[in-house]
Amino acid sequence: MYPLYIIKKNSHGNPQLTETKIDGAEKLNFYDLKANAYWAIKDPSDNVRYLLQTYFSKHSIYECKGDVFAISPEAAKFFKPENTGHGSGVVIEFIDLYDDHWYLLISDDKHYISNVQGTAEGNETFEECIKREVKEETQIDISDIEPVPIASYTFTYRNALVDCEYEVVSQIYYVLLPWDRVKHLFKYKDQHLTDLTSNETSEASLESSGFTVLIRDNKNGLFCEQNNPSDIKYRSKSEPSCKHESSGDAINLSYCNINIIDASKLDLKEKLDEVNYIITIPVKMNMEDVPEKFDIIRVNKTIKGKIKRVSADYSKVSHHRQFIDLFDKDIPVVKPPFLSSITFNKRRDDAIKEYLEINSHVNL
Repeated sequence: MYPLYIIKKNSHGNPQLTETKIDGAEKLNFYDLKANAYWAIKDPSDNVRYLLQTYFSKHSIYECKGDVFAISPEAAKFFKPENTGHGSGVVIEFIDLYDDHWYLLISDDKHYISNVQGTAEGNETFEECIKREVKEETQIDISDIEPVPIASYTFTYRNALVDCEYEVVSQIYYVLLPWDRVKHLFKYKDQHLTDLTSNETSEASLESSGFTVLIRDNKNGLFCEQNNPSDIKYRSKSEPSCKHESSGDAINLSYCNINIIDASKLDLKEKLDEVNYIITIPVKMNMEDVPEKFDIIRVNKTIKGKIKRVSADYSKVSHHRQFIDLFDKDIPVVKPPFLSSITFNKRRDDAIKEYLEINSHVNL
């Protein structure tokens, strides 16, 4: 037995612990702590640090405002220590072999789908930060490209597990990339990303395509997730799941609109850093038609102190979704409740014009 006492719990019910006895406080045994749970131990002694190294090799030690905390392996994935106070994100648009334009997003260990983003390290500038993040998360090299700043936002980062709070400023950029820069993210480098919003009927071999797709039935307003050619599961808020049998290994892709690529199945020299799925959305697609939940992508989310497997979230109030949705529109920006501010200073037409002027060496 090695007792720990709960100092407090955050809004999700995750505990901040101490070795110091607190009368009346709830008590836990060190050996009851789980690697895949969220917890922090304040001012861990040498004995606790030894136990952590023995039982949780991937735990992390962080210092916040003079206090030292040992963070669980799961919490350490998302904890942002106070450092630069700024970060960057990028709206990535690319052109496939058939001149169709796509937005590229990612799904990592977080519970939501996002643009490539990250926190600056050391003395990195906003631009240096996003170039590094794009390389780490997608292995796309934009070191020779000058990204166009299109938006910015601020938010207050809070982590009650470690009593940490500070203001973060993020700059959002835009890049337009040729197929050669992104084709490593697709199983078949000459695969035609079908114009998924067209009205034309097209067929493709699901076994050879290298894609897992969400297919939209416009008539019924249903979305489906396709895991194998013979089992298509339709999903909607108002309708129960049902199955539709396809013929052989071919399926009509005329209403298909979103590609989801399993990063673990890509033939890459190095695995993508924390990225589990690559998502592509047609630029000309109406974002109103994009689902807010991606049932095919299952991720961990803490709900009332317990980790549950849930569908990846792409909520309409997400700033990541707003950057895509509003990028091609000239309408007022609605600030998500979790941001302090959000500002768009350039929309798509102006961004493309500037991008082409300053990146004339990029062969599109």
